[in-house]
Formats: sequence, structure tokens, C-alpha cells
Amino acid sequence: MLMLMPLALSSKDGFCDEDGRPNFLALLDSIRRTASKMVVFCQRGRVLLPKSLSKLNPFLNHSLFEISPPRGSFHPKTWLLHFGTEEGDELYRLICTSRNVTSSKSWDTMIVLDGERYEEESEDNRQLVDYLSWLSKQDCLRDEPEKEAIVRSFSREIRNVWFSDINPARECYFDYTKPDARNKPLDLEWLDSVRRLLVISPFLTQEQVEALAEHLPDNGGEGILVSSIDALKTLDWSSDALRKYSAFYWDDELTSEPEVIQEEIETPEESEERDNDSMDAEPTQLSGLHAKLYIAEAGDNVAFVTGSANATNAGFRGHNVEFVTILKGKRKNLGIDAILGTDEDAGNFQLRNFLLEFEPPDKPTPVDEEQQRMNMDLESARRALGKGEIVITVQKGEQSRSFDLAVKFNPSEGKAVSLPDGIEGQFWPASLARKTRGVPLTAFLNKEEVTFSGIGPGDISKFVAFELLGKREGVKETRAGFVLGGRFEGEPEGLEEMVVASLLDKPEKFYEYLWFLLLKNYVSVPSIMPGGGFFGTWKSGHGKRFPATPLFEDLLSRCVEDPSLVNDIDGLVQAFKNDDQAKEIIPVEFLRVWKEIKNGLTEAGP
Repeated sequence: MLMLMPLALSSKDGFCDEDGRPNFLALLDSIRRTASKMVVFCQRGRVLLPKSLSKLNPFLNHSLFEISPPRGSFHPKTWLLHFGTEEGDELYRLICTSRNVTSSKSWDTMIVLDGERYEEESEDNRQLVDYLSWLSKQDCLRDEPEKEAIVRSFSREIRNVWFSDINPARECYFDYTKPDARNKPLDLEWLDSVRRLLVISPFLTQEQVEALAEHLPDNGGEGILVSSIDALKTLDWSSDALRKYSAFYWDDELTSEPEVIQEEIETPEESEERDNDSMDAEPTQLSGLHAKLYIAEAGDNVAFVTGSANATNAGFRGHNVEFVTILKGKRKNLGIDAILGTDEDAGNFQLRNFLLEFEPPDKPTPVDEEQQRMNMDLESARRALGKGEIVITVQKGEQSRSFDLAVKFNPSEGKAVSLPDGIEGQFWPASLARKTRGVPLTAFLNKEEVTFSGIGPGDISKFVAFELLGKREGVKETRAGFVLGGRFEGEPEGLEEMVVASLLDKPEKFYEYLWFLLLKNYVSVPSIMPGGGFFGTWKSGHGKRFPATPLFEDLLSRCVEDPSLVNDIDGLVQAFKNDDQAKEIIPVEFLRVWKEIKNGLTEAGP
């Protein structure tokens, strides 16, 4: 799923030919362009094992960054995008959602805000600025100055961004939590004077659900709690605070076939969220409640809050890092009835149609203590592995396009890590198949250097896959699969160009990819047709072909216009020349032309 992110952030024009088939070279160049500008933060140890392998993994080596808070988890689900127009406008899009970057088909919430940058600062963005500033100071960016600069620039620029078109809301601002010396919680001023409250959350803790209900008046206050039936069963409904709620659970049978959900461990009490995403099974239809939504009505005024925070201690009290967006408006537009629907509209599509009333049990569902202990031990092993340093040494292999990856583990503070009784595991480079490459975890924990040989350029990844297996008598067998990032030693220079060169196996593909390098965008896509030779033809977005201008002229004009292209193209040329299997792909006529262009531009200077 991570590989889809740079594609989602690129232009869609030109990705397919006239028959609707994806143009692989367009997708390849899109990933190359966008990954270099992309910074993705995630909780260390919470990246799931990939369902399928990709030869484009090296493009993510310097885009994905893992955060390990001192307590709890890094849990936000927020996208911030910066666009520049040819007219010089600075446009921004903020997406605040409850959805993870997985293939899950769960029900989620999302707010999309568009804005422009002006001279005047926006006070409403203060918490967003603080959050971005905190991200820019994370240790995971320490050796990545270019990516650190991207995050810092966002934190500066967002001060002056005004998000517009927030109708039907009248006001929009942000809040976040983080675990530090004081545990910064969510500011709950939006619950002031609330008389009616909707809470939608898949994970719950007794203490936090009661704390929200205490904002409702004892007389005339109404609470509506929507969650999974399993979460609702864990609550003690004899509590006076919980009697203020009418409870409902999401019924997948009313919406679609249920998805196969992988058993995944959770941290105790803090409800560190499980991704309802299977390692091996593809999700089917929309299934499972994953939304986090809070609507507080105070007379005719409403606060509408959504983002990553569950109705748990971890979500509200600063045990986790969370991010939410708060909209304020009128009840008729953003109120509970406007979102859930009313009995009067029972025949129409509305969320009420998917909810079943929950009948509280006499006692909470008892906890399986042995299973909980197993889960805690698995989580402890996961966190211990995540705290250590993984060093990945890359060396040239014996054959062309071949490398060796030596993986070694340095435990945190030099303290040895051992697995609890009944837990075993294996590890392997995340870009490879575990069935053929998995190595018992004992070698890893003993700080032995384990070498994986015969690795191609597309398999050189800084990420290592782990699978922990818990097996104890009387307890259900439990697996936990995840990926951890490591630190490169000896990363091959020009690795991304090597990957591209290994995928361009014909001169025609080289020329077509070269055209993509020259394009500013994908409004029109070139196509090197059989017999087109050095000059080729252009194909418009509508499929109509036109004679192309000579490649020499386009190369020269674009390199003069954008000098950075010289390094991009020359890096690709050198990757071909250094690859015994690919060096014959580039025609001699192009090499002669490129040599003259490069020398001419180098002598001319900036």
C-alpha cells in the first residue's frame, strides 16, 4: 500500500494507453518524482508485512520514517500536501482522517480542507504548526537533511495558510496530543455546555467513556455511543455515567460480506489500535467500524471532531500521539441527526440503517488472562526489537546486478534481548519472500551478522520483516508480523537509477522513459512506436499521434531550462554503462548526443 502513495499524489493523465492498460513507465517515473518529495511518518513496528513484493522498494528507503514515542504510540492519520501552480499560487490540502494506509475496507471518517498562503498568519493553525514543528525534530530525520527541510518548511508555511470552503462549518481548528513530561491531552473546550453527545469509536476504555459522559448534564442530557459489539461488552454498564448513553453497534451484515480480519495483538488498556488488515487475505467489501467521530451539541451550536483519537485513555490523555480536526457550526448542518439520520428518513440511506441497539449484559465480558498475557509478551518482544538498531551492510555480489545484504542487530543500550517462553520468530529482508529467506530469530538476537546473497537492485531495502509466533498450551496460537527499518552502511550510489536500468530492457523503453524525464507533467504522454527510432512520435492524452520534434532539441532545451535534469539523465546513463546486462540497451547514437549536451552545458555553467 505504501507504494500507492506516490502514485496517488501524481497526475493521473497519461498513466494508461488508448486501450486502458497502465503505462508502466509512466507509473515508474511518477514514483521516482514523488517519492523524493514525500515524507511519511509511522509508528515503529506497526508496518504490516507486505502482501506482495515490489522491485521498486528502494524508492521508499528515504521516504518512510519510524517514530518511537517514550510511551504509547504514534497514531495520527493526517496528510498535508503542497501544490504550486504555473501562475505562482501556493495551494495546500490537509486531509484529516481515521484511515490508515492499508488495504482495509473499513468504515472511516475524513475531512479534506483546501487553503492558500497569505501574508497574514492564521491563529486557527497554531496547534497544526506546533505538531509539524514537533515532527521536524524527531530523531528519525537526523540523517536525512533534505526530508527534515521539507517538514520544517511545512511548519513555517502553514502559519500563513487559510483554509477556505469549510461550509457547512463556520470555524475550523486543530488539536493534537503527545506523550511527554506532562502528557499533553486533547483540549475539551468543545464539550462546554454540551447537552447531546455522539461518540463513534471502535476502541473504548471504561475511564474515558465515563469521562466524556460526565460533561452531559444529569437531567436532560443524551449520549449516543457507537462501537463494535465486542468493545461494548467489555464495559461495566452498572456505572452511573454509562447510563447516560444509548449504545449501538455496527452490523456488517447490513452493509456487506464481512472481511477476514487477522488476529493482531494490542497493547493492554491503552488500546493501541489494531489494523483490521490481513497479511494474506484480500479484503472484500466495506466492513468493520474504524471511524472516530465526536459530535457535541450545545443548543443550536455543534462541535464536530474527527481524526485518529479513539475514546480511550491513550486517545484523549496524551499517552499516544494523536491529531484531530474540530469543525464548529449549526446543528442542522453538522448535528447528530444530520449525520446519523432520523426515524422520519428511515427509508433513505443513512447511518442509522447500519446500527443495531446494544443490550448491556449484567457483567462485562471476562478477560482471557492467559491470552492477554500472550499478547503482552508478543508486544513486549516487538517493542524490544524496535528499540534496538538494525544495521544493513550492502556489498557488491559475485554476479552482475547482484548484491549481498548483511543484517545485524544492536540491542538498545547494549542490553541483550531474549524472547519470552513460548514465543519464537524469524526474520528476512522485507523485499524478499519469507518462505525462502526466513532465518530463525535466535541468530538476530545473538548479534550475529546474517548475510542474504544474490540480491537484485530492486530488493535493496532498509526494511527487515519479522514474524513472531506465540505457542502455549491452552492458548490460541497467535502471530504478529511487522516490518522494522534499519540503517544502511554502504548503500550503493545511484541505487534508484540501477533499479530503473534493470527494468528498461529495450532501447524503445529507454527512449520512452527519457521522454518522461523531460516532461514537466503528464498532460501529454510520448510513445515510442515501432520504427520510430531516435525521433519517435507524440501521443496526446486523447490517443491521437503527432510527429515528434527531434529528441536532441528537446533534451537541450529542457536541460537548459532545468539544469537538475542533467544529473538525473546522467545518473541513469551511468547506471546503464555500469550494468553488464543493460549497457547495450542505450544506442551509441544517443550516447554521442548526450556527451555533447552534457559537455556543452557543463562548460557554459549556471
